[in-house]
Amino acid sequence: MTRAQVVTDIKHKTGLSIPHISLVMERFCDLVKQAVQNGDTVHMRGFGSFSSKRRAPKIARHIRSNTAIKIDAHYVPVFKPSAAFLHAVKHSKKLMEELRSYKSEES
Repeated sequence: MTRAQVVTDIKHKTGLSIPHISLVMERFCDLVKQAVQNGDTVHMRGFGSFSSKRRAPKIARHIRSNTAIKIDAHYVPVFKPSAAFLHAVKHSKKLMEELRSYKSEES
């Protein structure tokens, strides 16, 4: 689903104008990015949490030249879905049907 599809879906469900919906989405994304950049966590009950996670320094391998590369410690953004969100996805009828058809193709 693209951003345009999300905006259109919200427009049909709420009757709000596309510019207003786009502005709210833009401000929400800016707020989440700024909070995570500042080391804060954004909790959305029933949906999940946006936060940052520290990655330890490590030695990686450059495949083409087969040389070691040192990667310093750094932070990455993470999203942790809520238990309700996880449960909804795990028990989704559509996804379960896709899983069944995938398993039958393997056999």
